[in-house]
Amino acid sequence: MVSSATAAGTPSPGAGPAGAPGPGMMGPAAQGRGPTRLTYHNIFSIGLYILVVLVLAAMLWSFLASRRVDWLVEGRYVDLTPERYQPGTVTHFAFDEWRPPRPMGFFLLAGQDGTFLAVADRPFGCVLTWQPMADQLLDPCRGMAFPRERLLSDPPPGLKLLPVLGDETRIRVDLKDLLDP
Repeated sequence: MVSSATAAGTPSPGAGPAGAPGPGMMGPAAQGRGPTRLTYHNIFSIGLYILVVLVLAAMLWSFLASRRVDWLVEGRYVDLTPERYQPGTVTHFAFDEWRPPRPMGFFLLAGQDGTFLAVADRPFGCVLTWQPMADQLLDPCRGMAFPRERLLSDPPPGLKLLPVLGDETRIRVDLKDLLDP
């Protein structure tokens, strides 16, 4: 048996009470373990952990930030800037990104003379599609086509037109008929 006491009966330096290891010695549980080393596996695990935390934080931020409706004004209007919509263009606005999502939207048609027309995108229960090569709106359920120039000059009956107000600085589309059918 190895004793930590010297011949004179005094404990050896570094020994604790009753032969326990002192501050400068390692106990049986710590023997054989050196300092923590950074291996490729450890670095990969840390990187993966950081990546997961960042992705979760981005998803949370996206969820919290998407709860607002940026372009709905006074609960019923959409305000747009005329310079963004060049004459002869057609732009679709879908309300799927609203909270809560709404299955509706409208097409904004810009005339060559600076006039604008807003058409609901589901006038017959089926979503209209814009065909740029044919320059027309198409109702795929009924097989009806609505050329852009005809829509601007003489809209056919049955299409749901939305009031468009505006001046040189702003286009205001009134969504009251879409939001409160």
